[in-house]
Amino acid sequence: MERGPTIKSLTEDTNKFLHKKIKEKVFGAIHSAPHLEDIQLISLNKKDKDNEEKIDKLLDKSTIEAENLHEYKLILETIGLSEDEIKDLLAHENAHANKAESLGAKHLSYKITIMIDKNNNYLYQPFSHIYIPEEWSDEKVKDTWVKIAKAPEEYGNKMSSSDIEMSQE
Repeated sequence: MERGPTIKSLTEDTNKFLHKKIKEKVFGAIHSAPHLEDIQLISLNKKDKDNEEKIDKLLDKSTIEAENLHEYKLILETIGLSEDEIKDLLAHENAHANKAESLGAKHLSYKITIMIDKNNNYLYQPFSHIYIPEEWSDEKVKDTWVKIAKAPEEYGNKMSSSDIEMSQE
């Protein structure tokens, strides 16, 4: 009697496939990564009304999305972050996700955008993709964003500069 694949072999095959897909996403984003100076130049051109759309298109090409923490961890490993940086980032972004869900907002995914600085070093901007219902009042939306921004601190992590900025708006 022939035996079919084992759970272990299926899991290994799935992990290999997932690793391959993530590497493709990461390398695609790295090759599409815009220079920070280009983004700044576009944003400074006050005559062009499509600045925001142009910047979004540039950044979308260099943004990698993960549906869960396992995929996000694999992405962070692939881009070469240290184990400590990965643990910190996973805890930080998961705090935002948990807080969003606890407040009735919807956590959609984990993302990281790759850019290049003036010295040709890669910059990474991680974030949680969160949806807030459109029917909520402006006050409730603002209050929700502030609470989501402060979530890492509540979970024993530090707030990023963008979290601090968002919590003060």
